[in-house]
Amino acid sequence: MKKKNTEDWEEIKRVYNFMCQEGLSSLDLAEEEFKIRLKRRQKEKPVLAPITPLPTKKEEKISLPTIKSPLTGIFYRAPSAKAQSFVEPGQVVEKGQTICIIEAMKVMNEILADARCRIEKIFVENGHLVLAGQEIFAISLIAP
Repeated sequence: MKKKNTEDWEEIKRVYNFMCQEGLSSLDLAEEEFKIRLKRRQKEKPVLAPITPLPTKKEEKISLPTIKSPLTGIFYRAPSAKAQSFVEPGQVVEKGQTICIIEAMKVMNEILADARCRIEKIFVENGHLVLAGQEIFAISLIAP
């Protein structure tokens, strides 16, 4: 077998990512002397239990402005499991700064701060499902 260069591996990665995005389990490609067959293992789909909102204690009622989830998906506080969180309570963030990621349909959607603010409270646990319109952060607005 002829040794493949970096460009070939990048192309293989690109094709594999395409397979993942399109939900394909296998793909065969042939081009002159080059043939490749890619197969993905199919993970079992998790069974999701019905979501019931947790009761909120009266003393936890916060009258601060909130940031709501723009879409339904899985909430992530950091770009990866071992990475530092985008924001922490008490942290000041600038307009346009990434504050979390919501994964929807295998797409990672960065959620950005609409204004300069302080994160007062994070309502959602990392890796949990959020619904569109659900409050995810309590904030205090800060003048620019």
